[in-house]
Amino acid sequence: MTEGLITAGGMLATHARLQPGALGAMDLTRRMSFAEWNQRACRLANALLGLGLSKGDRVAVLAYNRLEWAEIYVAVAKAGLVAVPINFRLTGPEAAYIINDCGAAAVLLVMPMCHSNSLFFFSASLFCGGAITIFSSPSFDPELCLRALGSATFTSLVPTHYAMMLDIPADRRGNITSVEKLVVSSATAFATTKRQIMEMFPNSGLYELYGSTEAGFVTILHPEEQFDHLGTVGREVVGSAPIRLLDDSGNEVPDGEPGELFSCSPYQFDSYWNLPEKTAEAMRDGYLSVGDIAVRDSDGFIRLVDRKKNLIISGGENIYPSEVEQVLINHPDVRDVAVIGVPDPKWSERVLAVVVPRDGATPDADALIDWSRDHLAGFKRPRDIVFLAAEQMPRNATGKVLHHRLREMFG
Repeated sequence: MTEGLITAGGMLATHARLQPGALGAMDLTRRMSFAEWNQRACRLANALLGLGLSKGDRVAVLAYNRLEWAEIYVAVAKAGLVAVPINFRLTGPEAAYIINDCGAAAVLLVMPMCHSNSLFFFSASLFCGGAITIFSSPSFDPELCLRALGSATFTSLVPTHYAMMLDIPADRRGNITSVEKLVVSSATAFATTKRQIMEMFPNSGLYELYGSTEAGFVTILHPEEQFDHLGTVGREVVGSAPIRLLDDSGNEVPDGEPGELFSCSPYQFDSYWNLPEKTAEAMRDGYLSVGDIAVRDSDGFIRLVDRKKNLIISGGENIYPSEVEQVLINHPDVRDVAVIGVPDPKWSERVLAVVVPRDGATPDADALIDWSRDHLAGFKRPRDIVFLAAEQMPRNATGKVLHHRLREMFG
């Protein structure tokens, strides 16, 4: 353990000593006191070290949401190992790439609590000594989630989760008056959705957070600011340096002008694994950018405008268009393809593929989507396909596809 730094393992041991019988963590079928949690995590840590693992080794974890995640994360911290959470919705080849790339020494196959949102609040609750409830369902069931919230005071969800819960009739939502604080993050929340959330949870304050896996949470919009600043993601979180919005030359842009968002906080990462060039591209004088374009108003509130690298966020998951494009281009009937995100009331965005067929080919959209099933996780697969002739695909002078024009055409 680094001197002066308390890990999750050390903090759990503290709560196990100070309040051993108190509820530490639970899912929909099982619960643990702090003492039981600590004992099980210690046994797992010793078992991992008994396999021959040593400090700094990576341990890949692939599982549905369940209580074992709480045990695994703490056990790995106690053993001085590094957890590599893998999204259970990835295909076999996608998961294999991550495992091989990180050099995993072991794989404890048990929402993914592989998501930075879930992991952040899991850690925060642990350090505060609060009871943690893990929604142990293989897929998101909005009605079941609402029932689980009957005994909770706080939760953090992505806009898609809220949209699905809003579809549940009021007489089937159960008693959710215990919820005092809500967070919406990981994707842009429509203003109408946020108003409906606040109506559904009348006793709760709604916070909106903007951030990333690399930067942690960067901004926060407080409940009392929601109606006056709808459409923004708030201002810098406490402990962060002022956000910088820079033009392509690295100069600060004035209020009201779009610029690439750079943040600096104690939460940001050190580097991308095995990608020094990408790390150098993201960092500037200690500030970090993940490629988002934003505008700041005169009161300091930030509004996201676009994603510099065309990143698509669907249901809170990051989707890189190039990854989808590289799969679809391998279909024998596809001559060219460009992938964009288009607005969706449920998922915030959905994937749309713009395809140029090969000469003489007449591919079917449904068949092409179905073909991608063996190559892409479900959330990455295109929901819609539009066919264009080669001359209709918008390009710049060097032949590069203009994704922003495609969004104007189909978004």
